[in-house]
Amino acid sequence: FAADWRWLIDREDSPWYPTMRLFRQPRPGDWDSVLAQVVQELARQREMLEAVRWSSPDIFPTSPAELAQTYHEAGNLFRTQAQLETATECYQRALRIYPTVETYDKLGESFCTQNRLEEEKECYQQALRLQPDSVAAYGNLGNVLQRQNQLEAAIDCYQHQLQLQPDCAAAYGNLGNVYYTQNQLETALECYQQVLRWQPENILAYQNLGKVLRAQNKPYAALACYQQMLRLQPESAAAYNMMGSIFKEQKQLDAAFSCYQKALL
Repeated sequence: FAADWRWLIDREDSPWYPTMRLFRQPRPGDWDSVLAQVVQELARQREMLEAVRWSSPDIFPTSPAELAQTYHEAGNLFRTQAQLETATECYQRALRIYPTVETYDKLGESFCTQNRLEEEKECYQQALRLQPDSVAAYGNLGNVLQRQNQLEAAIDCYQHQLQLQPDCAAAYGNLGNVYYTQNQLETALECYQQVLRWQPENILAYQNLGKVLRAQNKPYAALACYQQMLRLQPESAAAYNMMGSIFKEQKQLDAAFSCYQKALL
């Protein structure tokens, strides 16, 4: 059985009517299955909208943008309840009605939690089509590419971030991570130093800087980084552990033992 050409086959949506949902017979004449799908979908729709009304009783959408925002808020609520598939569906419905960078970002985060990297990447690419100067979208896209080991493409994204926002510490930090992975230690070092230029109390940057200095066989310079970590967070077990490792390598066993003890407190 072939339906009218405009409904195509083997899909639940229509390129001509983006907010439409198609319900198909699994076999000719099986309308019971179709009606059961419709009932199930209406129940899910009601659940979504009731979730938003429960959390935000003043919401009453009167325009496509407001209806999309309603679904967006529903997605946020379902994410807090770890109902990721339902949250994902809410964001997708919002985007079919009225696409925004913010909803693509949330949908990307939802896909990230589900380890659906290709779909996550597509979200951030769509966000950049909507807003080509989105610093956050470039950063998110770079992070996905980095997890996919597409390191040169990730570097390109982080550099775009810095062109748009030269003081973006997160971009420098992510660049440092990529360059460290590529064993470009001096370039990684410069990136982590830039993080500290803009965020002088960034503990993770001190940790990463120490990691590079250790790889460059500069143990005492690395120790200074870990001491800075302790200045900012006096009970940092990570800092004590790394200091202990350096003292152990330098055969300063009493100092190493003291650091390891403090890490366990």
